[in-house]
Amino acid sequence: IGDPPGSIPPIADPAGIDAALLASGRWAKATPLQVAAAYATLLNGGLYVEPTFTKRAQSGVRVFREETARAMRGMLEDVIESTLGNAPLARIEDVRVAGKTGTADLGDGRSYASFVGTVVGWKPPFVVLVGLEAPREGGTGPSAAAPVFARIASRIIGV
Repeated sequence: IGDPPGSIPPIADPAGIDAALLASGRWAKATPLQVAAAYATLLNGGLYVEPTFTKRAQSGVRVFREETARAMRGMLEDVIESTLGNAPLARIEDVRVAGKTGTADLGDGRSYASFVGTVVGWKPPFVVLVGLEAPREGGTGPSAAAPVFARIASRIIGV
């Protein structure tokens, strides 16, 4: 995941409950920039390009196969477009959107709601991560962060 605070704890049994909980996002620690970079890698065909605040081109490092990235991108599109997906509020009319919601319990009745995604095939490519700490009325990733993503991404692509 990168430099601290990013970390993934060791998992003794890859088929056990701890591995399943880690796969769902529990116990993995990452900054928003690290999460955005991970999704950018996925959406970039498995090539990791170090995040930068400049427009200079950088070469990427392959961290997983292109076929894996394509399969995962399809799943991230289903999160928005499928009737089984939980983020229809991230939809933007007439464009393909891919992304993932997240909701974490911060304790004391507060939560962290997130959505990270992109408009598939847009040039130049981009990733938007929306993170909301303690959203109103118990907002979640699907109900609070996904619609904010849709508004931001719509402005980026000019619709």
